Amino acid sequence: MIKLIAIDVDDTLLNPEGKLTNTTAAALREAAMRGAHIVLCTGRPLVGVRDFLAAINIDGAEEYAITYNGAVVQNLAGRVLVSHTLTRSDYIDLAAFADNHNVHYNALDLSGRVFTGNTDVGAITVVQAWENHAGLSVVNPQALPAAIVIPKFLFVDPAPQLDTIVQPFADHFGDRFATVRSTPVFFEAMQPRVDKGTALQSLCATLGYGAEEVLAIGDELNDLPMFDFAGTAVAMGNARDQVVAAADWVTADNAHDGVAVAVRKYMGD
Repeated sequence: MIKLIAIDVDDTLLNPEGKLTNTTAAALREAAMRGAHIVLCTGRPLVGVRDFLAAINIDGAEEYAITYNGAVVQNLAGRVLVSHTLTRSDYIDLAAFADNHNVHYNALDLSGRVFTGNTDVGAITVVQAWENHAGLSVVNPQALPAAIVIPKFLFVDPAPQLDTIVQPFADHFGDRFATVRSTPVFFEAMQPRVDKGTALQSLCATLGYGAEEVLAIGDELNDLPMFDFAGTAVAMGNARDQVVAAADWVTADNAHDGVAVAVRKYMGD
């Protein structure tokens, strides 16, 4: 029996226009009424998915989200259960690498605020801040407070430009950070061993659920660790080939309510 449904947000839960359709929201409300925890597993902060959670009618201290690509596990009242975050020193080093390679960058704090040292703020960063509903600040890295908590750092530019820094990043930093290409325009750095799968495993341990009671749905490479843990892994019809290959089943794409199709298949009509 499925007790927890872990769902990626962008290009999975949301359609190509970035909207949660009534069909998908209704299917998730039905699953929640049958007792399943609906857990959004996303690179966004909690504030960036509040509207979608409200549409599904889930909230409160007994419901949960995995945010910042697994760096933070929290309940929907905002209490943090698990947190693996970067330091000011990490941020300064990563920002210097970005500057040296002429790549735009930003980071997020625990409130979801996006901040960057780029004075020529990139268009991708502007859209990201708008989606997260938490604001955007331009701050010199050296001016950040010593106690700042940073769940993740992002290099943000068109895919061909980001492609050029992947190997230099590995050569420069080694295994100091976990990295993921969450979308073609985001190359993200986090604390070592941070990913959606590890976070999902931690949450299930807290709730007393086994992997066989978990359904995971996703489309991107950063969803693969969820697939590794979950008893049932479903790839969206619009998923990358590697994600499709790792899945137990492939649902419809996000233009055709693939999440709703999968949820109804595994939770029953």
